[in-house]
Amino acid sequence: MIETLDVISPSPPQPGVRWGKVLDQNKCIGCHACSTACKSENEVPLGVNRTFVKAVEVGVYPEVNRFFQVTRCNQCTDAPCVPVCPVEAMFIRPDGIVDFDRERCIGCKACMAACPYDAININPEFHSIEKCNFCAHRIDQGLEPACVVVCPTEAIVVGDLNDPNSEVSRLIARNKAEVRKPEKGTSPKVFYLGAHEATLNPSVAAYTGGNMWSEQKEGYPVETLEAGGVQSLPNARVAYEVPHRPPWDWRVSLYTWTKSIAGGAFMIYALLKLFGIAVDQTWTLATSVIGGFFLAATGVILILTWKSRGPFTGDQVQYHV
Repeated sequence: MIETLDVISPSPPQPGVRWGKVLDQNKCIGCHACSTACKSENEVPLGVNRTFVKAVEVGVYPEVNRFFQVTRCNQCTDAPCVPVCPVEAMFIRPDGIVDFDRERCIGCKACMAACPYDAININPEFHSIEKCNFCAHRIDQGLEPACVVVCPTEAIVVGDLNDPNSEVSRLIARNKAEVRKPEKGTSPKVFYLGAHEATLNPSVAAYTGGNMWSEQKEGYPVETLEAGGVQSLPNARVAYEVPHRPPWDWRVSLYTWTKSIAGGAFMIYALLKLFGIAVDQTWTLATSVIGGFFLAATGVILILTWKSRGPFTGDQVQYHV
């Protein structure tokens, strides 16, 4: 018998609620049910994941342990992806959920460059940003996120962080709860219980090339133990990961420079006029030419950046610092 849910009208975020999530890696069995449920619920196309389960093996046969780590948007309190978005396509709801507006997105990838967790990607069908948004449409209808519902071991728990009696608050208070990259100062609202260091920190586990359970190919540009530069735990190696090409490149860095120069040129001229400083025709012409040129260059680079879109997913471990 299939249970059906009554369709109700969406309600606005509840006042005073601050949604958080606990991922209990002691219970996670790496079944990827959360990944497939997320894809089904949000109609995520092939080649893109809003959430992903990474596997790392530690030890030497026969004493080998496999550890899992669920990777997704960390719902940061101080989300760096929000202020960097030039069109406010990325925003934080009153209940703390970091959401996105697909219609506003221009595909500039600034949010992808700002995110330290590689949690944002470009949807190849809509050509706009996409990430885990806590299944906000379900939250607004009083339902739990799809990943929570399908998890067979109840390893994913969501609740109100402002309520000390909520299950997430109790789990965080009674256990050693960790977050990814606390040094970034983003104050994530996604907490991990029992996660192994080799899973939380991509730089400490070695990549040893392709294997039966991995999509990694020979020549995949990651550092290995032999290549040096990786402080790996003893015999820690990534057993399953989804490699991807860099989600952003020199175009994103370049257009931030060009738009800054254009804005600076116009701002200098405006400040001179504001403070009553005499400005001759040479300054006026130079400001117009310089500002206009770099503003046009910014537009061209943004178009090239949008056209260079491509799906990616997983931890971009080869570029983490």
